[in-house]
Amino acid sequence: MKKIILLLIVLTPRIIRIFILNIMWNEISYKAKILPFSIILAKKIIIKNNARLESFSVIAGLNKVTILESATVGRFSYISGGGNIFLNKRSLVGSRCIINTTCGDITIGEYSALSPNCSIYTHGTFLPITHGFSNKNEGVKIGNYSWVMHNCSIGPGINIGSNVIVLPGSVLVKDIPNELVVYDTPTKRDAYPLIFFKKELDDTKLDKLIRDITISYLESLKKNNKSLNYTQRDSSVEILINNNKINIYFNSPSQSINKNENESNDKHLEANNNCFFYYKIDKEEMRTSEYFILDFTNIRCSSISPPDIFSNYNSFMFFNYGLKFIKD
Repeated sequence: MKKIILLLIVLTPRIIRIFILNIMWNEISYKAKILPFSIILAKKIIIKNNARLESFSVIAGLNKVTILESATVGRFSYISGGGNIFLNKRSLVGSRCIINTTCGDITIGEYSALSPNCSIYTHGTFLPITHGFSNKNEGVKIGNYSWVMHNCSIGPGINIGSNVIVLPGSVLVKDIPNELVVYDTPTKRDAYPLIFFKKELDDTKLDKLIRDITISYLESLKKNNKSLNYTQRDSSVEILINNNKINIYFNSPSQSINKNENESNDKHLEANNNCFFYYKIDKEEMRTSEYFILDFTNIRCSSISPPDIFSNYNSFMFFNYGLKFIKD
């Protein structure tokens, strides 16, 4: 009966669907995005804020499904079996992925991703073991900040470390330690230290990068809004749009208010017209600030609503720079 109800509510509005799912002893945030034509059948479902199930994604027959903040299951992906799956914050199962939990649990770490057309299998038995064939039936774990690129296949019992990049078309049959870039086949592995593919950013480089990203975003807005203009200053950008002025400061609110520069020494900073784009922001300052803040190191934002012109900042920065901000 439970499965029938879960199938019948596939086309209901999101809020009603979540309400019905929660009546059935699940824990689903009303800020979760469960799109029409997505199917989720499990004994226990936990979905947090801004997690997303795309249309035509299918999660069927699992014991427990846990999808944390801002994690995504892409369209036409199929997750099946009687085990558990855990998607940590900001993780991604790309479109057209196949994941099987029949013989073990699957864990995908924070900010880690399976690109489109990847597969994970926990069941490694078909030919009879009594004829001498090997078998391996175990779960799979992927660490944090790891990226399995498109068309990869992950076999049973594989553990992928943190800060790992798996190159397209790899077939993984053994574990991968942390901090590697790997191309795998069942008979050969090419592996390189991640440091060769990852830039080290000091504060000066990071500050410049944040400014460049900000200007890139404003330039993208100008293409569709000719009334938007902006002026760059030493530590801020002043934006004029529809006779409104918005300031972006490239430091934290406490630093900006205490600076002696004329541009930042405004004692009447209005919360809804001032934003702060910086890095390594103190968590307490993020939680208590009355201003909208983007922390580019921890990739978090304050819970304050941004000005309207930043309504699409998250999608722009994710697709162009891999930055998926979540609220502190």
